[in-house]
Amino acid sequence: MEINNSSMILHKKFGINIIDGMKTVSVKKGDSVTLDTGLFEIKGYDLILWMSKGHVIAEINRNTNQVIFSPEEKFNGRLQREHQTGSLTIHDSRITDSGDYHLNMSCSTFTLQRTIRVTVTNGSVTGLSVTGIVLIVVVVIVVLIIIGFLVMKIKKKIKKRGAIPNPSSTELLESELMRD
Repeated sequence: MEINNSSMILHKKFGINIIDGMKTVSVKKGDSVTLDTGLFEIKGYDLILWMSKGHVIAEINRNTNQVIFSPEEKFNGRLQREHQTGSLTIHDSRITDSGDYHLNMSCSTFTLQRTIRVTVTNGSVTGLSVTGIVLIVVVVIVVLIIIGFLVMKIKKKIKKRGAIPNPSSTELLESELMRD
């Protein structure tokens, strides 16, 4: 902000925090995840920092035209920057990549900050597949109960008549089932 009067010019910088909620992204282990800046172009920003767990994982300095990726083993060769937007992609995601990623984009007059929460899952059992498994188990139990009930009913009928079927023959059981 600049204030002018006849005897002096006052320059004042101040910050404004705008909180729009944290973006969350979930991916399966092994998939790529893109940490999006939300911009179409980064040309207005001098310095872009991507941070995770207190460490800078990517630094884009437009003044020196340098891009520096984290030397940590954790991201070894798996980070890729999108040149136009400054977005960062983590390839071959791992469970240990889960966490909050902080973006700081600065120019001479302001800094834009954004946080993206990433969750990397095994992908082996999702909510839908758990529901499917439970449904299959319930259906199998119901079928077994019905079969048990029918076998008991047939045994009672056979006992009433006094006939004992040949264990190797299923004809009597089939005929008893057909009568009901």
